[in-house]
Amino acid sequence: MGRKNRFLQRFMADRYGADQLSGFLAVTAVIFMLLAFLSRNFHAAIVFEIIMGLLLLFNTFRMLSKNKIKRIRENAVFLRMRDRFLFHWKAYWRKMGAWFRGLKPKKKRKKKSPDPGNISGGGGTAGDSADFSDYKANDFSNRKAKHVGGTDYDEDASQEGSIKYCLFPCPGCNAEVRVPGNKGRILIRCPRCGTEFERVS
Repeated sequence: MGRKNRFLQRFMADRYGADQLSGFLAVTAVIFMLLAFLSRNFHAAIVFEIIMGLLLLFNTFRMLSKNKIKRIRENAVFLRMRDRFLFHWKAYWRKMGAWFRGLKPKKKRKKKSPDPGNISGGGGTAGDSADFSDYKANDFSNRKAKHVGGTDYDEDASQEGSIKYCLFPCPGCNAEVRVPGNKGRILIRCPRCGTEFERVS
């Protein structure tokens, strides 16, 4: 037994051996052997046996070959073809499974803008829409408007000629300091850097 093992080791030392393609050829040869055994047609059985014999001969030739680079390239081509086939096969069965289950790809729906009439939580009546528009108009009229010169006015107050508050830049840190309006000359202290300066509000 030891001599036989050593002989096989020396004989297969420079040979290529088995790989994934060799396994595929062997399994395919077994399948054709079963087809030839189960076939009732004599001529079909002969064809299956011939294909089985060719597969076994080619597999044996690859395993005993010493040109390893060529055998590696053959196996790489086989692996690429196998992976591509399995990818398309799985994708096909996913589609078939979705078709049998009655599933269809859902389309993305566009989000609708909220109805102004539904903001108050009501049923979206005409009265609610009118209330919403009045609220937006009043809210817009109550906003404060900035004017050049560092002074902020309230629109309702500006109609009466009164200034609500003023904004002055600090000479120390250039931060805007807000002070009450209509106070005349006042001493302002910056809350950020503590610089004191006089301005007329």
